[in-house]
Amino acid sequence: MNVRTVSRARRAGHRALLAAPIAAILFASPAGRVRADDDQKPPPEESWSEKDQRDMLSGCTESVKERALESFRIQAKLDPEAPIPDEVMAALARMEPAFESTCRCVLERIMSTQTLREFLLDQSVMIREAQKVGTPEGCPLDLDQP
Repeated sequence: MNVRTVSRARRAGHRALLAAPIAAILFASPAGRVRADDDQKPPPEESWSEKDQRDMLSGCTESVKERALESFRIQAKLDPEAPIPDEVMAALARMEPAFESTCRCVLERIMSTQTLREFLLDQSVMIREAQKVGTPEGCPLDLDQP
């Protein structure tokens, strides 16, 4: 095996370790990040504002990244205090556009069927959509994006 083949295999291995549990952990309640202080505000508007959409997309993407790192730590049996190897962080950075694209797709699907108020009252639609990611009826997850 040459160095390129080993390097490609290593990257693919890191991608697999980071991505294997994605469908199960995607969107593990990123809605909590929309507004941490909702109990201090009047009820949300019926429509999704641009800020709500940006906050949800950002929260979703960060949640997926955090869960992917947690999953990597568990699968690689890393000590919780041990630093994540640079090559794994680089692999994660390359996957971020795919995470964001998938989050955007899921959020668009949710926004097309529910108002913000409905979503905040019952976020189970997020779980249902996350379970479909990567299937013909769900949003794509293309981890081989450039």
